[in-house]
Amino acid sequence: MGRYIVARLIGMVPLILGITIVTFAIANLVPGSPVTQYEFQPGVRPEDIERIRRQLGLDQPIHIRYVQWLSHVLRGDLGLSLITFRPVSELILEKLPNTLLLTVTALLLSLAFSIPVGVLAAVRRNSIFDQIATISAVAGVAVPTFWLGLMLIVLFAVKFREWGLPALPPGGMYDLRGGGGLLDRIEHLLLPAFTLAFVQTASWTRYIRSQMIEVLRQDYIRVAEAKGLPQRLVIFRHGLRNAILPLVTLLALDLPTLFSGAVVTETIFTWNGLGRLIVDSTFKRDYTVVMGVVLFISFLTVVANLLADILYAQLDPRIRYD
Repeated sequence: MGRYIVARLIGMVPLILGITIVTFAIANLVPGSPVTQYEFQPGVRPEDIERIRRQLGLDQPIHIRYVQWLSHVLRGDLGLSLITFRPVSELILEKLPNTLLLTVTALLLSLAFSIPVGVLAAVRRNSIFDQIATISAVAGVAVPTFWLGLMLIVLFAVKFREWGLPALPPGGMYDLRGGGGLLDRIEHLLLPAFTLAFVQTASWTRYIRSQMIEVLRQDYIRVAEAKGLPQRLVIFRHGLRNAILPLVTLLALDLPTLFSGAVVTETIFTWNGLGRLIVDSTFKRDYTVVMGVVLFISFLTVVANLLADILYAQLDPRIRYD
């Protein structure tokens, strides 16, 4: 196990280096720059524009800027925002708790729905419940996140208020008119968390169902049933325990999907997290913030995959990394 971890850590170096190259290239090759907003303002002269470009280092060739940026990153410095001049790491740490609150809640909702539905669909294979769950899961994977978020706002925030029913907030993280308590935060969290969890729930339901069907066909399940063990014990202790193991790796692989979905979800619901920070910084051509956030999320994804492999080996004694 020790050799495997060391080998994976060494392999992460070229992977993260490649991520920095791609991230920097995409961020700096798109049209426009942070000084574009000043070019059409009255009273701003061309020499002023050029001075701002020089102060921001935008007059340097792209490879020189990449080396300078990478040298700072290796020292743990993600640079300064080109718009607010605040440290990028400070902005990330400021928004990260909000994004984690949203993504972790969505993750827990997905697991809470997908595991029991997937297990029940597998146990009652070809039943009406199984058919409804399968059709719903396929439809759920096809639903765009932005469309679902908008429809939920229309229904639970707009229509419910028109019908005189308890309505949920259409956006934000808390009530600006003096709220901010626990109940208020939960109300603002419900719609974005459900939107982010919906696609994951549909995908994981299909996966758990297929895994459970495969496990329930195994010989040790038949042996457990032949011994007269209760069906609930056979399903959950012997069946689900083995069927759910690959889900550990799937969770790590789906981490980028959660964060990428958070970009859309946080924008729709004006949730003040990393996703909204990326969108706002992209529109403002704030390259250093965009690169810093993307690099940070990529690093989390790589580390999560490594931890998932290690945890998978600990949970399944048949897996050994030698």
